[in-house]
Amino acid sequence: MQRRTIWIIGGSVVGVLLVLCLLVGGIAWFMTRQVQRQEQELSNILATITANVEAVGVTATAELDAAGPRATSGPAVEPTVGATAQATGPTDLATIPAEATTSATVTPGGADNANVSAALVPQSQLALAEQGNATLYQIEAVLDPEQHTVAGEQSVRLTNTEDVALDELYFRLYVNAPHYNEGGIIVTAVTVDGVTATPALEADETTLRIRLPRQLQPGATTEVAMRFTTTVPQSGGGYGIFNEDEGVFALYN
Repeated sequence: MQRRTIWIIGGSVVGVLLVLCLLVGGIAWFMTRQVQRQEQELSNILATITANVEAVGVTATAELDAAGPRATSGPAVEPTVGATAQATGPTDLATIPAEATTSATVTPGGADNANVSAALVPQSQLALAEQGNATLYQIEAVLDPEQHTVAGEQSVRLTNTEDVALDELYFRLYVNAPHYNEGGIIVTAVTVDGVTATPALEADETTLRIRLPRQLQPGATTEVAMRFTTTVPQSGGGYGIFNEDEGVFALYN
């Protein structure tokens, strides 16, 4: 009887140990999968950032004039400037005082392929030459570390490379997404070929739609100018790709 009792107790203990081993193993497997998934997500984000940086590196230029260096970016597929606004309605954009931005005004036609090409390394000059209809961005901006803002002006010259006429243009407003918390961009003083335009916010204020004063025919060129003020968050989401931390500003998109 005692031997039988011992075997029963021993078997119960072994069974409990096996259950515990399976439970611990299951938890370890689950945690490993979670870590791998997060590593893959982070790897994908880093790959995207790297691709964007490389694309900008190929097309970034610097125009030098009496006022000093001025950054001018080169070819882009479409306007994708991060430009957002805190507004009370789809077409009621908040305004900002002129003194809050750079003192210069946006002058259409300021950038041209010849100036851009002269500021590029030879490899990038060839890339620009192959894209005669490349979209050109001319940006003047000032970083205010105290206020955590980047304020300035931008003009975008683009050619309609589609086979249909365009009635409107869209600018992506990535940094106005909710997960960037207090971050975002206010856009004012929007003009198209010098004519004042009234933009509208769409897609949870992450897209700026600009209706053109007249259709942009295939092969035709137009110039869009705007003033902007970006607020950089100190508690931004997205792995800190748009954030300020200990004096370091990460300005993705």
